[in-house]
Amino acid sequence: MWNAISLMCEGRDNMKLRVWWWRDYINGKSMDYYKVSSVEEAIEKIKELTEEDLKNEDIIANACGLEIFENGEWSEYYDEEGRDINEIMEEGI
Repeated sequence: MWNAISLMCEGRDNMKLRVWWWRDYINGKSMDYYKVSSVEEAIEKIKELTEEDLKNEDIIANACGLEIFENGEWSEYYDEEGRDINEIMEEGI
């Protein structure tokens, strides 16, 4: 399963990646960032955060994504097929 994702990252060695996680609480909002070393690790982190949020009744909504640091700035990560992390996860690769 993860081998396909690893192959998609070829040529992007030493990538700097981070998961962003936004929460809308009853009493406010928060945006958190988590460093990850691969797309595979990002998927695991997103699954972990999802499970945590499902147990917290104070969370009204959430959103997530994966960013890559390139050319001196953070931008949304897309694989060679143009898919973001949510699309990658939906397709179950």
